[in-house]
Amino acid sequence: MAYKRISPQPIIEGGTGATTYTVDGVIYYNGSILASTAVGTSGQVLTSNGTGVAPTFQPGGGTPLAATCSFFASSVGQISLGSGSFDCTFTNTVINNGSVYDGNKLFTAPTNGLYTFTTQVAPAGGSGTVGDYIGFTHNSTAYSAALNQQTTSGTISICTTTSIIISLTAGDTMKVYYHALGSPTQLSGNIAGLIAVYFMGYQIA
Repeated sequence: MAYKRISPQPIIEGGTGATTYTVDGVIYYNGSILASTAVGTSGQVLTSNGTGVAPTFQPGGGTPLAATCSFFASSVGQISLGSGSFDCTFTNTVINNGSVYDGNKLFTAPTNGLYTFTTQVAPAGGSGTVGDYIGFTHNSTAYSAALNQQTTSGTISICTTTSIIISLTAGDTMKVYYHALGSPTQLSGNIAGLIAVYFMGYQIA
């Protein structure tokens, strides 16, 4: 029995089902034949577009997490101090990528991940032993603390800074708490025209 060759040879007979391919393209199965992608440009990566859609070359690297989830907020002017502990407010929102900060004191995690936060406060006024505890509150529970105090016979201004790395679940909240030691009378919003009280953070993984 004579064999009649079919061109292109079907896949079922060991062929590819195709007659031509794109030079420097990548071979893939489209459900009927072996096809080839269009050629990508330097730096692009082959990316799946989902079931039933051919893969394509697209820009690689992705968007840095900090570009979609980051904030920086500071306080404006002097903040009068009362006694005991209280939540710090930072009403001057400078950066708020992803709308993760409420413009007052609260950060809300948009996704599960690893985050880093830094805060600084600057108590001023008073005399004797003056200082503070500052730290972060995670979901209304105190999470960390930093202590700074000095003894003086006159008025004083000091800065306390602390940072953490923490794993958060989507919807978790973070804020800054403050507890005065001795007799500081206020928090300085700025010192010599520079920002002295701030709260910042961003997602790192």
